Amino acid sequence: MEKDQQFAQFWESYPASRRQRGYMVETLFLHAVANVSFEALMLALEQHMRSDQWQTARLIPNMRTWLEEERYYQVLPAPARGLSVADEAQRWRSLSPQEQLRRLGGKR
Repeated sequence: MEKDQQFAQFWESYPASRRQRGYMVETLFLHAVANVSFEALMLALEQHMRSDQWQTARLIPNMRTWLEEERYYQVLPAPARGLSVADEAQRWRSLSPQEQLRRLGGKR
């Protein structure tokens, strides 16, 4: 997969309310995938998305911050609890329509 496609997949996977575009974000992404595999980066993103912090939309870091601070290296504890219905609904609403469709197994 080419770097442009990888960035597009990363961008689609990141919570919609915290996405950012621009030269700096793409440069930081390229730096990240030069240091860790794309698969490892996406796995780290999934782990962060399941973390307790990321269940509150305002506590999710902007995409640039997550990449700049190399948070993909962080080892996270397992979530302390399951999500409530309200939390799960809020998390779902923060996803783009394309990501919701992808997670439901639909085509884009």
